[in-house]
Formats: sequence, C-alpha cells, structure tokens
Amino acid sequence: MTFFEDWFPSTTVVLYYIFTIFLSIGVFLTNLISIEFWRTFIIQINNFFIDNSSILLTISSILIGIFFTVFSILGSLNVNSTFAMISRENFIKLIRFILYSFSSSILFLFIIMLALNLPINIQMYLNTFILLPLLIYIFCSSFRLGFYLFLLYRREIGNLHKKLEDEKKKNNHFDDILHRLDNYLSDYEENKEKEYLDKNNE
Repeated sequence: MTFFEDWFPSTTVVLYYIFTIFLSIGVFLTNLISIEFWRTFIIQINNFFIDNSSILLTISSILIGIFFTVFSILGSLNVNSTFAMISRENFIKLIRFILYSFSSSILFLFIIMLALNLPINIQMYLNTFILLPLLIYIFCSSFRLGFYLFLLYRREIGNLHKKLEDEKKKNNHFDDILHRLDNYLSDYEENKEKEYLDKNNE
C-alpha cells in the first residue's frame, strides 16, 4: 500500500515521459520509428484536447469543487464526526492527497485555458508534454484519493460500532455517577433538614 499511496500518480506520469523519450529517440536518433508516426501521435493528442476541451474544463471544475468541499468538511469537523476518529497519521495523509489533487486540477484548468489561445504548433507540444501528463496525474491522484477514502471508511466504520458502544458505556457511566451524586445530595439535604427540625423541636 505504501507504493500505491505515495508513488502511484507520480510513477504513472514518469512512465509516460519515459515512453515519449524512447519514442523521440526512435524517431530522431535511430530512425526505428517513422516521423509520420511521431506526427500522428502528437496530432491525435492535440485533437483529443481540442475536441474534448469543454468536457475537460467541466471535469476539472467539478473536481476542484469536490476537493474544496472536502477541505471545507475537514475544516469544520466536530468531535462526533467519523473523520475525527481516524488517526493523526491517516488524517495528515488524507489532507496531503486532497491538496495534491486540488492543486493539480487548478493547474490543469489554468493551462488548458491558456493552451486554447496559443498557436497550434505550441499547443500541440504543450498538450503532449504538459497537459496529458497532468491529466494522467489528476486521474491517478483522484483514483488514489477515492480508493484511500474507501479503505479508510471501511476500516473506520468497521470499528465505528465498537467506538459507539464504548462511548455509550462512558455516557451511561457518567449518567449513573450524576444520578448517584444527585441522590446523595438529596439524601444529604434531607438529613440536614431533618436534623435542623429535630434540633428546633427540642
């Protein structure tokens, strides 16, 4: 789980860059791959971003809204919240995952809006070497966040019943102490009042 939690999105992006580097070497240095294949590769990526720019903008905006909402929820936790029951380590890790996903979505939204107004030649290389790796990172980090939340909830909810039972026992114990204290004070006041009346009657 450590590799998946810490390195899954970054490793996926690195593998993409390694693929493009080997592809570039095959085209420009060794001639093992035709220049037409390279052009087709870049053009297909560029067409993908041009044809789906509105969809990608919508998705990134939705993700930003989701991550911001989760941030708001985490910032207004109360003691009885399920999130408040997770360990400090898991809570910090969760914040870090959300922050990475949130910042990458904002960066993607800014760059894709910028790319749409650039010349086609610059746009093609920007889409290939910046936007596509960033898009891969966003989806991988979002998947990691969702999977981590699923595991976290499954583990915490599994212990939630026990925690609620323990909390219920503590509350019942506290109520019992208060009830006994109230009875003691009532008996004490009654005895004091009885002593006072007996003394006056004498």
